[in-house]
Amino acid sequence: MSIDDIIYFKSDGNYVQIITKDKTYLYRITMNALFDSLDTFQFLRIHRSLIVNKVYIKSCRYTSNNEYQLRLKNNKELISSRSYKSSISDYLSTLET
Repeated sequence: MSIDDIIYFKSDGNYVQIITKDKTYLYRITMNALFDSLDTFQFLRIHRSLIVNKVYIKSCRYTSNNEYQLRLKNNKELISSRSYKSSISDYLSTLET
């Protein structure tokens, strides 16, 4: 498995689910430690329990209350948390230039 095959990471207790197109893997690591080891040019943290590969983001729209709804290329929908609004809006502003 290549890092490019990862669609997103999801927290699962003391583990992290690594979701790819074909399979889900379980890895024992904290989300903070995982995010610190990832390339922030490729991955975006949208929730304390979700990290998304930017390549797989199909669309992103502001819903309300400082939250965004992200639709991935596999049509999975993820909702961001308010505390990650600034990092998501920073990412969206890079797309506009």
